[in-house]
Amino acid sequence: MKRSARFISVVLTVIMTFSMVFSVSAYQKSELETAISSGINYFKDVQKPLYETDVTLKGTPFHAMMRAETAMLSQTEYLFLVPSYDVNSVSKYGTALEYANMIIICVMSGIDPTTVINGLNVVDKLIAMQQSDGLFYDANSTDPSYESHFWSMIALDLLNAEYNRAEALTAVERIELSVGGFAPQEADNPDIKLTALATIALSRYTNPRAIELKNRCVSLLKASYQNGRFTVYGEGEESNIVTHSLCVMALIAAGEQIWNEPYTTEESDPMQYILNCQDESGGFWYSPEYKETPSGDHKSAEDFASAVAMCAIIDSKNTRSYFLNVGEKFYDNTHAETAPEPEVSGFEMKYVLIVGGGLIVFLALVFIFALFSSKPKEKKTKKSLQI
Repeated sequence: MKRSARFISVVLTVIMTFSMVFSVSAYQKSELETAISSGINYFKDVQKPLYETDVTLKGTPFHAMMRAETAMLSQTEYLFLVPSYDVNSVSKYGTALEYANMIIICVMSGIDPTTVINGLNVVDKLIAMQQSDGLFYDANSTDPSYESHFWSMIALDLLNAEYNRAEALTAVERIELSVGGFAPQEADNPDIKLTALATIALSRYTNPRAIELKNRCVSLLKASYQNGRFTVYGEGEESNIVTHSLCVMALIAAGEQIWNEPYTTEESDPMQYILNCQDESGGFWYSPEYKETPSGDHKSAEDFASAVAMCAIIDSKNTRSYFLNVGEKFYDNTHAETAPEPEVSGFEMKYVLIVGGGLIVFLALVFIFALFSSKPKEKKTKKSLQI
């Protein structure tokens, strides 16, 4: 009877221990879910009137991703975030960057970009903007934007569109800085936001050249991460929520587990910086400093900053990159493939294992102590019988 009681006690102890472990995990994940829920309310309660008043607001790929990854896409009350394209607005989409953004927004909104504007296939239009040097930009432009190139690759790869990928990768190799990473033309130091965008674009590819480029980007982003924040490369200057969130998304796309070391430690983690920028409205400020001492144009949570922050939180909660899981999947050496699922379910798992492991060890010691302390009489009795 005593043995049965002890066995039942052990089983219950183990069940309670694992329940506590998973409760910790659920609590950490719920913090991200709460931030997402508050962010959705921010767009519904604060931003919706602004969008309805200013019909020129079209949102961004981050707005589209945020909408697609939450229940907002299926609810008519959030349709104000969905751009309405018509032939009269074509003149506003005359650059590679604008066409790329338009394609991404359409794909994530369930709209066919090839027919969204009657008589104009914007996919073909963007493909035609790939120049002889492999970069995407308007031929009339004297200062091609590298940002346009990376967004164009992301947009066309979502559709598995036919364009010269080999030349696009050669162009990326050519514009890479000697220290790694990428910067606007004529700049000497890497721009971590542009490098993060390049990382997302390259993360779809299994081509060894692209993997090598991506890995060098990851190394630079790692070097720019200090005390829970992504900083300006080589200067230690604090980042902002847009750059920080884009770095988080890029590293997740590259297969990095930001919920483990070296990113997440007992002192800090990448997500805390983002959560510290959110206020009671649910929106996100440009930085924690602006939130504490609002001034100038930063008197309220910002639309774009909030959209990018929401995307980073969603990717972290889901432990995978949305940009790599939408559109067509790629499987050969020229195209790309979906990034592998991370080995853990969230950045909080490190803390879950520490807490859970400690509890299990403690309870095991208590059980062993109780087991041995209950046996002296049995041993004494057996010894007397032998005599």
